[in-house]
Amino acid sequence: MLSAGNRPARHHTTGLLTHAEGTGSHEVVIEPPAHDWDLADGDDTAVQAVLRAYRARSLALRTRRPGLVLPFRNHGAAAGTSLPHPHSQIAVPHRAAPPAPAAR
Repeated sequence: MLSAGNRPARHHTTGLLTHAEGTGSHEVVIEPPAHDWDLADGDDTAVQAVLRAYRARSLALRTRRPGLVLPFRNHGAAAGTSLPHPHSQIAVPHRAAPPAPAAR
C-alpha cells in the first residue's frame, strides 16, 4: 500500500487488522549448550537462568522503548524455529496494538 508521495505506508488498516512494517527491538536468548535441551526438562538452576535472562533483557529493553515487551519461546521445526539451538526471543514492537473497544 502506498501513502501520499508514492512511498510505502508505515501502517494501514484493512477491516479489523492493522498492518505495520517490522520496527522495534528484537533479541535472541540462547539457552543451555545441549541442542536437545528443553526448558520443561531443565533443572531448577538452568530454568532460573533462562527466566533471569528474560527479566534482565526485558527490563533493559523497556528502558529503551516503553510498552509491550514480549518474551516467547518456539522450540523445534514444528514451531517454526529457524535456529537448531534451544533459544527464546524477546520482541518489542515499535507500537502496540490499540486497545479493543469497550463491549456494549
